[in-house]
Order: sequence, then C-alpha cells, then structure tokens
Amino acid sequence: MRIVAQAGEPERNRQPTLVRYDTALLWVGTVGLIGLGGLLLLATPAVGASFVACGGLCLVGLIRVKRIGERALVIDDAGISYTTIWGTQYQVPMSEITGARVGSRGVVLQLRAPRGQFKVPPRSPRRERDRGGLFLPETLDISGNDLVGLIRARLPHADDGEARSTHDYP
Repeated sequence: MRIVAQAGEPERNRQPTLVRYDTALLWVGTVGLIGLGGLLLLATPAVGASFVACGGLCLVGLIRVKRIGERALVIDDAGISYTTIWGTQYQVPMSEITGARVGSRGVVLQLRAPRGQFKVPPRSPRRERDRGGLFLPETLDISGNDLVGLIRARLPHADDGEARSTHDYP
C-alpha cells in the first residue's frame, strides 16, 4: 500500500485555474450605446455623438478583454496573477495573501503589503492610505463565493477568511 499524501497536507502541483472576463454585458452595452447613439444622431447630433463615443470606449474595452483571453486571472500554488481590463498586471505570491472575502462588487484580497508592490513592474504606492487590498471585480467569469473558495483552498495558512491585512486599523 502506497500513501500519496498525508491527510493534513495541502495538495501540491495542481493545475492552475484560469479565469476570463465575462463579456456578455460588455457586448450588450457596446451594441446598445452605439445603436442608440446612431438613432439620436438623427434627432440631436450632440447627444447622439456622446452615446456613440461611449459605445466606442466600450468597444475598446471589449477588444482589450478579448486580447487578455483566458488569463485575466490565474490562480496556482505559487500565487495569483491578475490583469485588469486596461492592462495593469499584478502578481501576488500566496504567502502575501492573508485572506479573501466577497465584497459588494467583487472579491477583495487582503494583502500583507501595499498592492503597488505587486504590480508588474513594481511601484511604490501613490497614497499612504493603501491598506494592502486588491480588488477582483465581479466582471470575471466566476462567482465571488467560488473565487473565494478557490483562493482559500490554495492558501498555505488557510483561515476562515476573516484575516486582516497588516495595514488595517482597529
């Protein structure tokens, strides 16, 4: 009989989890804004032009999301790699994550250090009030509870999710 892993040991060398952005709402918004803008151009050109311009910005965002593809969020044993719609990249080692919780518009990762240190390339934080959190929006193609479960399963120091950042104040 061969024992592969002890009961209390976390599973290592798992496949990374790839999460993409959910584009359904972005498609509807883009088509709606451009279409409504086209109709309004006939009646009031200034208002119609502003709707078409907003639709164009949505289209730019949609193109960026498609370029990012399946790698908007990558969760593996080493850490989390996250790319925003506008191209900002963060790479956070699992050892720097103190917890994860579902927020009102997405998931908040609680970090030991300011999030600016995890940007690619790294930067010093712009504000002193950076409390060491990284926000993962609900536009990712995964529910907040499922995402928190995936992150907590890979944390080396699994907790109940109520861990606080070293930058949080009582």
